[in-house]
Amino acid sequence: MDTEDLLTEDRWPGYRALALESGVRSCVTLPYRRSGIEATVSLFGYRPGALERSVRGPVGMLVEEITTGLLRDRRYRAALAEVGQLETALRSRAVIDRASGIGMHVLGCEAEQAFGLLRAISQRTNRKLAEVAEVAEAVVRAKGRDLESELSTLTGPGH
Repeated sequence: MDTEDLLTEDRWPGYRALALESGVRSCVTLPYRRSGIEATVSLFGYRPGALERSVRGPVGMLVEEITTGLLRDRRYRAALAEVGQLETALRSRAVIDRASGIGMHVLGCEAEQAFGLLRAISQRTNRKLAEVAEVAEAVVRAKGRDLESELSTLTGPGH
């Protein structure tokens, strides 16, 4: 919606009446699109044609700075989410390693096979692979007791 003088504008009669009643004589709306962010800036002037120069100068720079800030904020939030996921993975890694060690000791197998067994237990108990840490914590809490019978059902033919 751009107009140099609302007194001569007839495209938006409802808006025109409200704007003129408020003393607005000119307006311009600037759409801006960058990296998936869409923004608009609307300027209103009390004199006809008062906005022509401001559209290309300081307002364009302002919109650029605002959009850059929004993009920076989006990236920052994504980075925080990733850091949270990595911290969770690091915390769970120690307990998974301990549970794998218990499995290796009880079953006399290699680390890769012990981790595979933890994964199989998580699948059998309807837990996502991301929740293997919970399975591992249960193995560690039990210190491997009854692990042989639990794991032997998973190490039968085909495992």
